[in-house]
Amino acid sequence: MIHNPKESIYFWATGEKLSEMNSANSMWNNLFRNNSQVLIGPLMKNGYYLESDNKFIVPEYLGVITGLLIAFFLKSKLQVVQEFIENHKIDKLKQIKLLSCFLLWIISLPFVIVATCYFYAKKQYAAHVLKSKHGRHFKGFLEGPDVVWACERRQSRSVINIISYLNVPCEQYEPIRTSGKILYSLRQRIGTALMEGIQSHPKMFYKKVKELGYYFWSDETPCKIEKYIRHMDFWSETNEFLTEDQLKEYVTNKCNVPLPEDHSRTWEMLVSKQPILRDDGNGYYYPILFRVHHCLGDGVALLRLLLESMADKSYNVKSMWTASNTAEIKEENNWIKYAKLIMKFVTVENLQKLYEMVIQTLQLIYVTPYTLTKISFQLSPDKNILHPDEVSGEKIVNWIHEGKLSFPLLDSIKQIKNRVPGARFSDVLSTILAKSLNKYFEKRSQTVPENITMVVPARIERESHTLSLKNRFSVAMRPLPLKSQEHKNPITNFYQRIMNMKGHSDLLCASPDYQVNYWVMSFVAALLPDTLFSKLMESSHSTLAFSNLPGPQDKVKINGYQLERIGFFLPNCGRTTVGITILSYGGQLQLGIMADKNAIPNTEDAGEILTEMVSEVKNIREMLIK
Repeated sequence: MIHNPKESIYFWATGEKLSEMNSANSMWNNLFRNNSQVLIGPLMKNGYYLESDNKFIVPEYLGVITGLLIAFFLKSKLQVVQEFIENHKIDKLKQIKLLSCFLLWIISLPFVIVATCYFYAKKQYAAHVLKSKHGRHFKGFLEGPDVVWACERRQSRSVINIISYLNVPCEQYEPIRTSGKILYSLRQRIGTALMEGIQSHPKMFYKKVKELGYYFWSDETPCKIEKYIRHMDFWSETNEFLTEDQLKEYVTNKCNVPLPEDHSRTWEMLVSKQPILRDDGNGYYYPILFRVHHCLGDGVALLRLLLESMADKSYNVKSMWTASNTAEIKEENNWIKYAKLIMKFVTVENLQKLYEMVIQTLQLIYVTPYTLTKISFQLSPDKNILHPDEVSGEKIVNWIHEGKLSFPLLDSIKQIKNRVPGARFSDVLSTILAKSLNKYFEKRSQTVPENITMVVPARIERESHTLSLKNRFSVAMRPLPLKSQEHKNPITNFYQRIMNMKGHSDLLCASPDYQVNYWVMSFVAALLPDTLFSKLMESSHSTLAFSNLPGPQDKVKINGYQLERIGFFLPNCGRTTVGITILSYGGQLQLGIMADKNAIPNTEDAGEILTEMVSEVKNIREMLIK
């Protein structure tokens, strides 16, 4: 049977059809290019899903395959260390470090097993107590990656802030009434969409509760939709319209406040009572601020949730997101289904690929102890003016829309990327960010650091066909070089800087950091109580977090009004007090920054970093493309 996936926004979420920005956000295409090429899941050929017609599994085949796999596995156990060293050309000192950490891990393995059993038993006991206390209202513990964001401090709450504008034409504008209509429409639409799909997204109406040292979901006290979606508590008495500076001040004051019901709810949507007059005077922008806790899902999942729940039915966002179902196999047992698919494609080539995947998995196990040791103990904290010793809890927010610029920002970055063979979209972004920060330090600091440490989040799994509110992400740290050897030729300077940036990106792609951190977030976070895990999460190494999220290129409509200029802001985490975000939507970019006030004292300084990034793109484009 053949299923032909539709061209849709779903492919934005999966990253399968993004030619320019895919490499900046797709984990499999960007980070693991050097890893296994074995595909997991339904088999495909020329873009179509294939279904096996085999009706029987021959036991002899299974026996032969099992024997081959065992032989490959035993062989790999003997070769894994030697092959890893040869393939990666590791120097002798690092060989000693890798082997020492691995041997120490083997020695401590009995203690790790005992500790794991203890904490597992402790959590099961807590589950029994909580079920007895809350009954059917106990909806299970948060998953590991969700716990990472639930372990927050009041100075830096784990809330993603998404700002967007609803474009209202002049002929449809009615003072006060238009805002009320938008609010009523959103309550009706989102309430209906979420209540109809409550089996798919039950977390949307759960409370996040912590008892006995563990976070869990509860539906004990239901909340009305009016509590989630309401007007902004702001009104300009001096003018009929808002200015964008007033909106930035409002978002700055609002971005870190608790969510409803003492921060136990996971989201809220705030609609402005007053519009912003468009620059061309041909309409009005009604700002909408969507604030959502990161434990509910990652950036792609949350943006999908926002668009799917709000968009007009005529736009049919949900169907555009949904690709074809997987192969339809009408058998009783899932294992038999996949075995039947596999049998037809068991070849020497596929077995070799499986062998390579096993080798790389064992290599990952071998380097994991060293990687954890390096991340935990060997990295020294950054020391610069953007990395303060204390976090104030007051945030600064600013952003720049491409629509307000005199040149096409997104297309310019693509053109620059195409002029540098092998460069990624993210390499260009990192290069212009480094230049901007260099100028910022030159103006405000006595010394410009050689490097600063940057946290780069990335998705581990592709987006599923249907929306699933989960955190499918991992993080890793990499240096962002701010200084470079200056040449008289500015083009040579640029190429040197971007190739240096590419080199750091390549090292990160080849490292096991993302995989190891994902294991920690998935298993350790789910196992340990909050008191222990929150201490493990304390990090003072990095200065900033940097996220590039390619969004859908088709604009959606809400109640007939077009949704414009979507941007988002990363929450600060620990002493990582600066977050810079880039989101493309409708063929345009929005740059955003959120920082603690101890790192960046005011909105103007934060905006200067973004303005310098834009200026650097323009200068490079004029220099390379004449």
